Amino acid sequence: MAVRVVSASRNPHSLRLLRMHNGASVPWGDLGVCSGRPYMNRLSLETESKMKHAGFALFATAALIAVAATTPVVAQSVNISIGTPPPAPIVETVPPPRAGFVWAPGFWRWEGERHVWMSGHWIEERVGHRWIPDHWIEGPNGGWRYVPGHWA
Repeated sequence: MAVRVVSASRNPHSLRLLRMHNGASVPWGDLGVCSGRPYMNRLSLETESKMKHAGFALFATAALIAVAATTPVVAQSVNISIGTPPPAPIVETVPPPRAGFVWAPGFWRWEGERHVWMSGHWIEERVGHRWIPDHWIEGPNGGWRYVPGHWA
């Protein structure tokens, strides 16, 4: 049943009440709008909005899980081929070994229009694998191709 709003209190210090044509006063948050006409709603608009956001978040999470579950695990690579050879590696002092970790040496990364040095760092060891460091390979037709570090 549609209800027509007759007046609304705008006093900020009082409860925001709407006076309906039947004499009833209704808290502002309990009034919704359907097809341009006000109607009474058991839930406030704020609660309804929170429920919509929670439903969307649940749907989005389920969609991400579904995509992740069906995507094969593959090493992601970026193919970068440039004409400028990387500078000579910077000599770094390798810290003493750490149990359960492998040292990944520093390398030159291509950033925009220049090489940028990335310092070496420790990575968690994968038992039964060996770390192949980041490096550059000169192509058969000139140019240089970047190969990201990976486990083999």
